Amino acid sequence: MSFSSKFVENNLSVEELKQNFTEMDRHYPIAIYQMGKVGSATILHSLQELNLPNPVFHVHLLSAQNLEISTASFISRNLPLTLQLKHGKILRDYLDSRENASLKVITAVREPIGQLISSVFQNLKVDFTQFIDADENLKVKEIKDYIYNLICQYDVRDPGKNCNWFDREFKQALDIDVYQYQFDPKLAYTAFSKNNLDILVLRLESSQNWSEILTNFLNLEKPLKIIKTNTSDDKNYGDSYKDILSSLKFPVSVLDRIYSSKYCQHFYTKEEIEQFVNKWKMKT
Repeated sequence: MSFSSKFVENNLSVEELKQNFTEMDRHYPIAIYQMGKVGSATILHSLQELNLPNPVFHVHLLSAQNLEISTASFISRNLPLTLQLKHGKILRDYLDSRENASLKVITAVREPIGQLISSVFQNLKVDFTQFIDADENLKVKEIKDYIYNLICQYDVRDPGKNCNWFDREFKQALDIDVYQYQFDPKLAYTAFSKNNLDILVLRLESSQNWSEILTNFLNLEKPLKIIKTNTSDDKNYGDSYKDILSSLKFPVSVLDRIYSSKYCQHFYTKEEIEQFVNKWKMKT
């Protein structure tokens, strides 16, 4: 069993994992490092099937400040730390203990409205318990109203919004500004290096091309088989999710504000943004 498999399946302690830093020096670690609900679990499980000698980390947070804030939040609510948080702590310690540590980073983006809706559903049982009744049924109308108001009030200047994840989190953690590197929406990915960090930026909307892109980025001997995992459609809330996804519509002024963000303008073409607007806009 590879180090990566032991890490995920046995949920090893922080202390036990730190003992594997020497193995990480021998086999460069791979970090699947991105905001939630942009296909990270799919990439993780696809790589796990290869049983690579490289340790594979699955993290949503890697900056020291944000790891501390999130950890304190879980502890204050008497919740166990997520595996992603544990991964983040280990990888943060590893990077801080090595000068110019080698790391391959896989990150992905998703248009912000779809990501936000999926994220709300993913976190219902932790952050939105008010939308689940005593019989474990979802209060669909209340969820829909909440998401509608959340998106209508979306402020692209708010550092906490998903469109600012790269500035708030990624840049802090790795001292890399992805916006300094050209992204060709037609290729739907970009790859670049800084120091000993190799960075790959993907788009969820182009996941049909992930196999070839990831195979080349990781120098794999054979094509990577993509195994879709943790999709909202397959969850027990799938029907409610699909209903809200198809019925939620927003004023064009709201959509124009969101899609004018630096994030959307960098990763999507004008034509793609127009398609997003047409998908989500209220019919006149």
